[in-house]
Amino acid sequence: MAFATNRAVARRLTGYQRTRPVAVRTAEQAYGTNRVEQALILGTIALVPLQSMISLIPGFSVMWLMFAAQAGYVLIKRRDCLTRVWNHPLLLSVYVFLCIGYVVEGFHPFSDYGEI
Repeated sequence: MAFATNRAVARRLTGYQRTRPVAVRTAEQAYGTNRVEQALILGTIALVPLQSMISLIPGFSVMWLMFAAQAGYVLIKRRDCLTRVWNHPLLLSVYVFLCIGYVVEGFHPFSDYGEI
């Protein structure tokens, strides 16, 4: 048997077929973030160390205002994402758990809903 000088001939002679891995197709993001969302997230992270020093409205922390702004943005601009999360099976079980907690706490003689 003659020696092969290149790999193609060697594969043909030996019957060895190298299998290439199948390319993995990654799922594209259905909901990417835009600049407004990135700014809200960055602002929230940047204001964490300063939350005790900044008081825009008496009685409310800056973090409360940032989370309120994020919640308002999600309610206005990302309603389809929110409904997709609301209808997730895991969260449906959490809703049932919270309802059971409210019922049990309602029958308790000293009801306190602050911890639920």
